[in-house]
Amino acid sequence: MMKPLLLKITLPLLFLVLVISFISFSNARASTYTYPLPECSDECGFIGQIWCSGSNYEQTCGNYDSDSCLELSSPQLCSGNTSCGYGVCSYNQKPSWFCSAGSCNYACLYDSSCDENYNYNYLACYNNDLYWYDSWQNRQSKYQECGEDYCGSWGSNYCYNNDVYKKRTCYQKECRESSCYSDSYKDTQLVKDCGSGQSCQNGECLSSSECSEGSCCQNGEFKPSTAICDVEIKTEYGCPWGSACGADVGNRTKSRFRYCSGNSSQCTGKLSEWKSLTNWIISDYCSVNETCLVGNLQCQYNSACNQPTSAYIKHYKKDCYDDDIYWFDINGIKQDKYKECSDDNSCTLDGCREGACFSDLSCDEADCEVGSSDYCENCEHCGDENCNCEEDMCDCFDDCRDQELIATILGEKESIPPPEEKENTWLAAIGLRISELSEGRNLLIVLLLLFILFFSAWYLFYRPKKQEAV
Repeated sequence: MMKPLLLKITLPLLFLVLVISFISFSNARASTYTYPLPECSDECGFIGQIWCSGSNYEQTCGNYDSDSCLELSSPQLCSGNTSCGYGVCSYNQKPSWFCSAGSCNYACLYDSSCDENYNYNYLACYNNDLYWYDSWQNRQSKYQECGEDYCGSWGSNYCYNNDVYKKRTCYQKECRESSCYSDSYKDTQLVKDCGSGQSCQNGECLSSSECSEGSCCQNGEFKPSTAICDVEIKTEYGCPWGSACGADVGNRTKSRFRYCSGNSSQCTGKLSEWKSLTNWIISDYCSVNETCLVGNLQCQYNSACNQPTSAYIKHYKKDCYDDDIYWFDINGIKQDKYKECSDDNSCTLDGCREGACFSDLSCDEADCEVGSSDYCENCEHCGDENCNCEEDMCDCFDDCRDQELIATILGEKESIPPPEEKENTWLAAIGLRISELSEGRNLLIVLLLLFILFFSAWYLFYRPKKQEAV
């Protein structure tokens, strides 16, 4: 007797737990579903467009409710001046206003009341308004009041010449040449003069508070971490042309760049890798009684190289001539060319100075074409605001992000998110997976409870019972 009684008590409890779990599971699923916003469509073409409603009313296109779509305003009656002889009407006609082709127009209709004004012959200005005059030039009744000058409301503050200004539209009303005119002009007013150390931004004078000086400070703001602020150069001296008498001293260099940190005005950012060593160039031209020693900056005197003072020496010394190096004899007369100082690098300024060739690197756009092979090989191109030299968003994000965005919009390639966005993408994927696993666990619990419920019902009502012994 205890088992059926226990099952009768347990069965409703299991059913109650099943219902509660199912409701919780349904609510969890519903809470993750994003219901689409109701869509709307424009009822008219553009803001300010006029539509006719019937023959006497007009409606204006605009956004008059909370959604983003355009709709028509409530109908407004077409109305205007109804004086005898108005506009193109004859003296015995009055205008009848109606709506046609998206604007209010009028038709001239005969009106018997206008016959009483047969003395009205022409219109002329008087006291800045428009009046009727008869054929004897006597002023009659007022035809139209031209109105008074007025100005609209001031607009929002804006920046101009690093100061804050505001402006409004004003209208000058006057009567001239037998017509009323309304001429508009812009009225501009200075609101605030931004002082030193301030800049105008979005109609406000703001203090430039990030920095005021330093190699990584520009216009009061820190330069980005892609900006170069220093160059470290190491020079190696040697004898690439040998150590015989008159052999010159050579040098070659390698360099690396220091970047700004992005949060300081000082040059304290990361260092780039060392670039490859340059080709050997002459750093000191040795005379016939001098030799080159490895590691020394200058030619070294060597007594073994001395020539008899009475002997004529054709190649006695080297010196500059026409931006190249020439041999000069013992009498100082120019002989043949020893070395041409110009090279094939379009990003160097070449010449001869103090008896030595120089090739000064210049990455300025005026001397070196941005994106050229020489520019890419010799100049630091990451941070020049151009996506060139085989750069991409992985190795030079700031230079290439705009180009990648344009390519993505045009459908040319998939955009590459910056590292922080990649991390967010992975976190979102992990969160979604956890959510999916959580939903699957709830479903298993519901199925398990459902199985227990049906098994209990079977055991209670349909299980074959043993016959009791007589």
